[in-house]
Order: sequence, then C-alpha cells, then structure tokens
Amino acid sequence: SVPGDTITKVCTFDITAAGDHLRATLGVTGGGFAAANALTADLDIAATYQIDGANIPAEITEANGGDTVTATIAVTFDAASLNGTRDLSATLNAVTITAQQAHS
Repeated sequence: SVPGDTITKVCTFDITAAGDHLRATLGVTGGGFAAANALTADLDIAATYQIDGANIPAEITEANGGDTVTATIAVTFDAASLNGTRDLSATLNAVTITAQQAHS
C-alpha cells in the first residue's frame, strides 16, 4: 500500500433479537496494532455498519431480529505519510463486533 490507500474487510452477520423493548448499540473491540512503529502512527481504523444498504440506526431493536448487518472495517494510510514509513509493516490485531444491550 501507498499513502492515501484504504484497505477494507467486509463481514456480515445476522441479528438475533427476540423479546420486548430490546435495544442495543454496535461497537468494535480489539483492533489496534500488534506493535507500534512509524507506520502504525499513520494508519487509522474505522468501522461502519449497514442493514440492507442503509447506515445502521444508533440503536438496533427487536424489530431488527433476522436482519443481516454488513460491517466494514477500514484501515486508511495517511496520504501525508513521510518516507519513514517505507519498508515497515503493521499487523492489525483481531477485531470483534459487539452488540451492547441498553437498559430499557
């Protein structure tokens, strides 16, 4: 990759939500890099979520039971990165998508 590139990983998973008044928010745990170096300082990690091509709402509810979520994890290499990152490598730690139930 060169400065300005973005590498993405797309994953899908089904929501199992049954019951009344369920609410949850999606998030990411893990991530980060196995070892820090000049390259990792110029890499940004972001996650986005969609259901049927639409950005996911702030919270999912029991109405989303059976929906399929598409999660896109993107690592962007800063376009302003300098030559000090040349010949370096970075290993992204495991990333886990979480659903945190909110109190109703």
